[in-house]
Amino acid sequence: MYIKGKTNFIKNINVYSDFNPFIYGNGIGIYNINANNIISGTISNNILPNDITISGTLTASNLNINGEIININNNTSFIGTYLYIFNFIENNNFTYKSISNIDDNKFYVNNLNNFDISNKLYKGEFLKLKYNDNTYYRRIKEINYTDNYFTLYDIINEATVNIDNYTEFRKANYLIMFNDNNDNDNKSDNVINTNNYTEVKIPSDRIYNFNINVNFDLTYATDYCRLYVKLQNSTNTKYIRTFYLEPISMFDNVSSSLNASFKLKLNKNDIITFESNHKLNEGYLDIDL
Repeated sequence: MYIKGKTNFIKNINVYSDFNPFIYGNGIGIYNINANNIISGTISNNILPNDITISGTLTASNLNINGEIININNNTSFIGTYLYIFNFIENNNFTYKSISNIDDNKFYVNNLNNFDISNKLYKGEFLKLKYNDNTYYRRIKEINYTDNYFTLYDIINEATVNIDNYTEFRKANYLIMFNDNNDNDNKSDNVINTNNYTEVKIPSDRIYNFNINVNFDLTYATDYCRLYVKLQNSTNTKYIRTFYLEPISMFDNVSSSLNASFKLKLNKNDIITFESNHKLNEGYLDIDL
């Protein structure tokens, strides 16, 4: 069997003895190729319409491949359910701001009342506080724009707390984990949850379909709820999708549903992760991989 170029297979191809298919040109598709005891034969470009992508199993003997086979992968989709994990990360859209003074559990910030709308602080948001290499995540309890200070909740019991020595802060997000619930039909080798959040490692260069459905816990939310889709690779880290929902409670401090279906053109070894500025109440994710 000789494959030249890139081709996508849509159906299973089973080739047995005394045949040597020469696949040249284009083709599209997804499943298995089995080739055994191949001797002679040709499939030319008028039969298989350029790029070869095999998503499935390639089993062959006496096989010669000249070209690139992309995405040899038994799992073609992932379906996950939100699992709450207490895990945070700094918001990639914001830079550190200086704390000018700490007094009686009040964190003073110069010109806090003049922050532009994109940097404005809101009650209920999480901040990442920093001093040298030490970091601490805390939720904003109160903001006084007149006197330019904010106070913080303690993470565990929500009491105000004084954090000495911390000199900088920036907004922080929840890292989101979608669990496959140990269901083999929902799993994908390209979805990794070992660090208590979901990482999607992209297996090949192509367009991917994402479907996300979440609602938010509005217990502390006072600004728009945001769901972030982050792209990380060797050259860049950025949010490539951000979805917004008003913090309007439908019942018991739970928001309405945010439903997002979108496509992303991604490259092999890109990493996709998910974040939110407020805690989720529930959520679901499915991806074709």
